[in-house]
Order: sequence, then structure tokens, then C-alpha cells
Amino acid sequence: GRPGEEKQPLFALLYRPKMVRLLIDAGADPLALDRAGRDLIENALTYASNLDLPRLAETVKILLAKGAPIPEDAAARVTRLGENLEFARPNFNSDMIDKVSAAMDELYAIFDVPPVRPRVLHDGTSRIDVGIDDPDARYHALFDLLVPASGSALTVQGEAIRLTGKLRSEIFRNGGANWNLGFGQLADALGGFLASGTAVGDPDELRGLIGRARYSTVDDATLDALRRWASDWVAANRK
Repeated sequence: GRPGEEKQPLFALLYRPKMVRLLIDAGADPLALDRAGRDLIENALTYASNLDLPRLAETVKILLAKGAPIPEDAAARVTRLGENLEFARPNFNSDMIDKVSAAMDELYAIFDVPPVRPRVLHDGTSRIDVGIDDPDARYHALFDLLVPASGSALTVQGEAIRLTGKLRSEIFRNGGANWNLGFGQLADALGGFLASGTAVGDPDELRGLIGRARYSTVDDATLDALRRWASDWVAANRK
């Protein structure tokens, strides 16, 4: 990054577009980089929440008008924002959804990104079928289909997918910092789901995976195996 970038205030104000405009007009550098070499637009696209989207769109327009470049991976970041919004849409605040959706549409247009297709959640009763053979790809499709933005899934299959994701998220995103007895109980519940119905593997292997998943010392290979196991189990237990 540039010398003195730690004094650059724009990075702390990216979702306050009026302040961004005022600071740039007063001499702040719209081409500033952070210590990792990331520019303002990349930072803005990286850390925005769904509720930030209207302010994000305004900030992006200001920065582009002031000469800030479009990051090389802007399209991927905008797509990720769209995926986040679609995932949360069913539970979104009805007073804000129109404004947030309009801002997301504006970001799609600014960066020439195809809109993310609307998410369709499973109804909780019909046959579960995503038509994907690869377990990892199927897992992601099942997550989108079966797991709500908050709370429990409507089906046992959805819970199996949700719980594997919850275990994995705590390790990969938080490093197990929030691990407590509840995660051990969560692992036990997952084991119960995956041992029911039509079996998809060796019961002893499953017990070993669940035993390791009860603790914050669980390794990546175990979490990956459980995700594939859950994906295969749902494929074998679609009703």
C-alpha cells in the first residue's frame, strides 16, 4: 500500500456516502490502498451486509466518478453479495426489501453482472431432488434448497445439511472460538440423522467421524467427510 495509508479515513466510512464525497472533495485520495493492497471499492464490496447495499451503491458511484478503478474480481464480489441477499430474502424485513433489492439491481448494472436467480426454498413435503451426482456440488445445492436463512430446516434432510454447515462454519470462520457443549450435542444430533433411514456407509466410520466432530479439535478431513456423507445421505433419503 501507499505510505501513510493508515491515516486514510475513507476505509472506515465506506457505507456513509455523504462523508465519502465530502472527504474526497476535501482532498482524500479515491485511489488509496489498504495495507493488503486492496482499494476502496474492493473493501466496500467485501464487507457490505445486506442492509449496507443502498449506501454501498451510492459510495461505489461516487468513487467511480472520482476515478477509482473497478477491481479485477468485482464481478465475483457482486455475485456473492447477490447470493447473500437471495439467501436472506425469505426472512428479510418487509419494510426494507424493496430498497435493498433496488440497490442490488443497481450494483448488477454498474458492474455488468448477471443477477443472481431468486432462491426457491423446499416446501418441506415434496421429494428432494437436485439432480447432481458430485457430493460436494450436491451439498451446496441442497444447502440452498433446504436451509433457511435462520432457524431450523423444515425437513430432517435439511437439518442434516444445516448441522454439517454449522459445525464447519464454527471451525473455518471462528476457529472454534465459540465452541461449547452445544456443539457436541449438535454433532450427536447429526449422527442420529445420518444413521437413520437408508444407510450410505459403514456405521463404525460414521461413529468415528461424529466422535471427532464433538470437539473443537475436529480436523478438516472429518468435516469434509461429514459434508459428503450428509450429501449422499440426503440423496438416498429424498422423502
